[in-house]
Parts: sequence; C-alpha cells; structure tokens
Amino acid sequence: MRKLCLLLTLIPVLAMAQSNPPQKFTLQSALDYAKINYPFIKAKQAQKSKAEYELKSSKADYLPNLSVQDQYLYSTNNSVTGSFFPNDGLGIPVSGGIRAVNDYQGVWDSFSTLFVNWNIFNFGRVKAQVKNARQKVDQAELDLENEVFKHQVTVADSYLLYIISEKLTALQQKNLDRAKVVHDAVIAAVSSGLRPGADSSFVEAELSKAKLLLLQSKETESEQKSRLASLLGLNNENFEVDTASYNQVVPKQLQNPEVSIDTHPQIKLYQSNLLIDKSRGQIIRRSVLPSVSFLGGGWARGSGIDNATNAASTSFSKGVGYQVYNYMVGVSMKWSITGLLKGGRDYKANEQQYFSDKYLLDDQKLKLNESLRTARMKEELALEQAKQAPVQLNSAVEAYQEAYARYQSGLSTLPEYYQAFYLLNRAEIDQSYANNKVWRALLLNAASTGDLNIFTSQLNNQ
Repeated sequence: MRKLCLLLTLIPVLAMAQSNPPQKFTLQSALDYAKINYPFIKAKQAQKSKAEYELKSSKADYLPNLSVQDQYLYSTNNSVTGSFFPNDGLGIPVSGGIRAVNDYQGVWDSFSTLFVNWNIFNFGRVKAQVKNARQKVDQAELDLENEVFKHQVTVADSYLLYIISEKLTALQQKNLDRAKVVHDAVIAAVSSGLRPGADSSFVEAELSKAKLLLLQSKETESEQKSRLASLLGLNNENFEVDTASYNQVVPKQLQNPEVSIDTHPQIKLYQSNLLIDKSRGQIIRRSVLPSVSFLGGGWARGSGIDNATNAASTSFSKGVGYQVYNYMVGVSMKWSITGLLKGGRDYKANEQQYFSDKYLLDDQKLKLNESLRTARMKEELALEQAKQAPVQLNSAVEAYQEAYARYQSGLSTLPEYYQAFYLLNRAEIDQSYANNKVWRALLLNAASTGDLNIFTSQLNNQ
C-alpha cells in the first residue's frame, strides 16, 4: 500500500519531467530564440514603443489647448483699491466691495471658466518638434536592429565556443582512455619484470595528467554552456546543441566582394545621431521666434453678494447660482526677447554636439574597416590551417602507432613513446580548433561587414 501511495505521488513529477525535455538548438534556432527571448532586446523594443508614443504626443501640439475649471467657494469679500502680481500663483485674486470696515461674514460664491489657447503660428516650431520625434523613432528602430545584430553575433560566437569545448572534452576523454590502456599495459609489464619499475611511476604521473586535462576541459565546457544559456535568456542549462556538422566540416571559401560599411547597423545608428542633432538645431532656432495664438474664453460668476444692493447672503443655493456671464476672444503675440541670447548659445552647444557625433562616426568607420581587414585575413589563414590540420593528424596517428610498436618491442623508452602520445593529442585538438576557427573567422567577417547573412547562409549549406 505504501509503495502504491509513493508511486501515485511520483506520477505527476515524472509526467512533468517528460513534458519538459531538454531543448535542442541548432545554431540558427539559437539565433532566432535569443532574438525574441533576451531581456535587453526586449528593453530596446520597449524603448522603440516609447519613442512611437512620444511622436504621437508631439503631434498633439497642433491641437488647441482647451481647459475648463469650476469652483465653489466660501469666503469673505473685503477689498481695497490697487493691483498686484500673481507671483507664481501665490497672490490670491480678491473680488469684493470696498467698505468702511472689514466684514468677516463669509458668503458662498462660484466661478466657472472655459478657455481655449490655440497656437496658430509659431514659425514651424511644432513641425520641427514632430520631425525630431519621428527621427527618434527611426533611431530607436536602428538601435533595436543594431542590438539584435550584435547579440546574434555574440550568441553565434558563444555557440561555436561551446561546441568546441564539448569536442575538446570528448578528445580529452579519448586521451584518458588511451592513457589508461598504456597504464595498464605498463603496470602489467613492470609486475612481470619486463619493464623497469620507474616506468610504473611515469605512467601513473601521465595518467593523472590526462585526468587533469579532462577536468579542465569539463570546467571550460561548463563555463561556456552557462554563458550560452545566459545569452539565450535561459535561467537553466537544460538544453543541448547540434555539434556534429561544425566540428567536421568547414564553410565554403567566400569570394569577398568589396562592400560599403555604410550599411552596417552600427554606422546607421551613428548617422541617426547626426540627423537628430540637425533637427534639434531647427527646434532651437524656431523656439526664439515669436508665436501667435488665438485666445477664447467664457466664464460665469455667482456670489452671495447682491449686485444691486451689495447685501450679503449666507445661502448656499443663492451664492453658487450664476449671476453674470462673460466671454472674450482675441489674438495674442508672445516673444521672449532675452531668449534670443540663450537660444544662440544653445544652438552653438548643439552645433558642437553635432561635431562630436560626426567625429564618433568617423572613428567607428575606422574601427570597422580595420576589423573587416582583420576578419578577411583571419578567414584566409583559418582556411589554410584547416587544410593542414588533417595532414598533421594523419602523420601524428602514424607516429603514435610506430612509437607504440617500438616501445612494445623494447626499441624505445617510455618518455620517447609519450612524445608521440602528446603529439597525437595535440593534433586531434588542432584539427578541431582549425575547423572551428574557420567558422569564427567567417562570423567575424559578417560582424565587421554588418551582414549576418554572410554567416547564416553557410549554415544552410551544411
């Protein structure tokens, strides 16, 4: 009965485990997954949406400003002759009769207004603001594209580093297996007196060395997998990758055409800064010019003070009922003369920002051109290394077999045999690195050119 209860308890757990198998990513699917799942890319998407809403907000400046307010107050109504400034709203406007003595009897009153302020002419300031907001939307789109491009390059590089670390772990496991075979054979030969006792100590040390190399490879593999998981936006390492093709074959050699880096996402993003600087300068120039507005308003007042007799009433209904109505329409012109001085300095400051962004663009072009030259050089050298690596491996295998046979025949010493042992292990590693370096060189070429299709098109050929 207890076993049955335990089994029933484990069924949901087992079902959950079976319903969530490890994800298996090809390199292309990893790129696609990271594009939609990585938090920083989502943040850039939100920034783009923000810019789109700000564009809509800037267009609202074309519309008139319509405001209404309504007040019901209880106050005294003493007044004196004279004027005052509102002083940032701290001066309270008082409307009341002038009396011989102050009357502190409060009365009810009301005040309602409807006001329209329509900026009908401003020398294109609103148009410039809308243009600036639209360019910020374009910049946010370019920023998103650039971030997706950079992140996909980083994911692809991390993927390639992970699969080579996986391959190296397998090679070190193979190396350890060879070391165990040699170890067991030497120990048996020493025990039977066919080999000197020093050989047993030597193979023990070499076996430990092979184990250490395997542990180091596993550590590197674990680090690379953790980094790849983070770049994919995963909180765990419950995934697998396709390693077969990239370790065994190399991409085809490309005919590298002369390309312009002006289409690089990073360059287009820097160029957008210049456009925004220019539109900001237009806003500054237009902000110092006068503006013409249409004004219209209507208001109604109610008071507990009778207009004819000046008698006060404390009745709420009599006080808040409207007694008088007014309207006003007109055109106003506003121009801050001293703003010309500030505007001129703001324009000069923005001009320097433009020059700064222009120099940063030139600097970025230099860096990308250098990176492109380096990428093409590395691609050519990596392809040559990939051609030589199999030759080295075949020779290393033959040398290892001959060295093992010579040692077995007593024609060479154990250290001489292990020279071939090390050579074989190194050749196997170099073979895997050579293929991987071609892929990474191709990726660097794509990253420098700004066209990831240079890299992904080769994935489809595998």
